[in-house]
Amino acid sequence: MSDPALDILTDARQWRLSADGWTAVEQALEQFATALGHNDTGARQRALATILLSGPSRVLRAGAADPGLPPPPRIRERINHLVHVLSTDPDADAGRRQSVDGGRDSATGKPGTGPDRDGADPYGH
Repeated sequence: MSDPALDILTDARQWRLSADGWTAVEQALEQFATALGHNDTGARQRALATILLSGPSRVLRAGAADPGLPPPPRIRERINHLVHVLSTDPDADAGRRQSVDGGRDSATGKPGTGPDRDGADPYGH
């Protein structure tokens, strides 16, 4: 079964949007990364919905202007990073949180503290 988030992010690499459209996508990508890092399913779904709503319209009018710009490098890199994180082994959940939120502890938000960094099994095994 395919992960809808992975499908959306993979598709987004091919989108052509206005500069404002890419700004909206970039903000939603940050929200998505934060939600993924904190394992917040509701926030993750809201961020994905925002990404989709910020994406290209499926309907093009005859004589429509330029379809837009490809993703700017920083956004393309952010998308690529998130695709990589989502494509990783699901058993690497603690590593996923660390790689998405910059190594911050998911409980305290502080760098390098808590179970994500002290070698303890994040699943309590």
